[in-house]
Amino acid sequence: MAYWARYIQLNRYDTGTTQLYLDLYELVKNNKHFVISTNVESQFEKVGVASSSIFEIQGNYGYLQCEKGCHDTLYDNEELVKKMVEQTVDCKIPTNLVSKCPVCGGPMDVNL
Repeated sequence: MAYWARYIQLNRYDTGTTQLYLDLYELVKNNKHFVISTNVESQFEKVGVASSSIFEIQGNYGYLQCEKGCHDTLYDNEELVKKMVEQTVDCKIPTNLVSKCPVCGGPMDVNL
C-alpha cells in the first residue's frame, strides 16, 4: 500500500488541473454534457464538471472499495493516503493504516 499511497498522492492530490482539461471544459461548460472517461485522477472533476456527470470506466484514485466487492460503497481516501505517505518508512506503512472493509472485514482496494 505504500506504493499506491504515494502514486495516488502524486497523481490524484498533488497534480493540479491541466490546461487541456481547462480548455475542454471551456468548450462544454455552457451546454448539457456527460463525460465518459478512462482517467482515474479526476481531472474532469477538478475543472468543474459535476461528479454526477462523469462516468469513470477505470475507477477513481480518490476512493477505496472492498476488495471482495461485498458491497458497492466507495470510501474517500484523501486523509488516509496523506497519513500513509507521511508515515512511509522503507516503502512500508504501519499496519494500523491498512484499511479493512467495514462490512466484511476483508481488505480494501483502490477503486479501479
